[in-house]
Amino acid sequence: MENHTSFFWYFFCSQNPSKGFSIPGWIPSLPQPSVPYNVTTPTKVICRIKASGPPYPLNKISIIPFKRYPYLRTYITKVICILSMMGIIPDEWKQSCTVLDHKKHDTYEPGKFRPITLESIPLKLFTSCVHDSLFSFLSSNSYLEH
Repeated sequence: MENHTSFFWYFFCSQNPSKGFSIPGWIPSLPQPSVPYNVTTPTKVICRIKASGPPYPLNKISIIPFKRYPYLRTYITKVICILSMMGIIPDEWKQSCTVLDHKKHDTYEPGKFRPITLESIPLKLFTSCVHDSLFSFLSSNSYLEH
């Protein structure tokens, strides 16, 4: 165990940030993937998101138009695929709004509230698609232990 600790301590505390990383011998190697990574389309994600959720407060976009109008699903699918290939997330999607939700009892006690962070609908769709794609890739290639 001491070998593992000293390795990670040395790697993360290194003074040379441009140093390349090589996988140490004590980490087992994985076979090459047999199933390629594919971006999940947001159609299934859109169906999973509850329509009763509030719209994003900063731009008032709700999930309801994506549920009702197929051409919007087609458009957001193209956008998500392009952004995934480019490896970027638009700055407008990264904004969030944190609101306090009252749990119960006395509203004068700050401890009776919990913070909830509301994200934009495009970001929710994008991150859910990445999650689904990554989980599918890892499980279909047997990289996850059960």
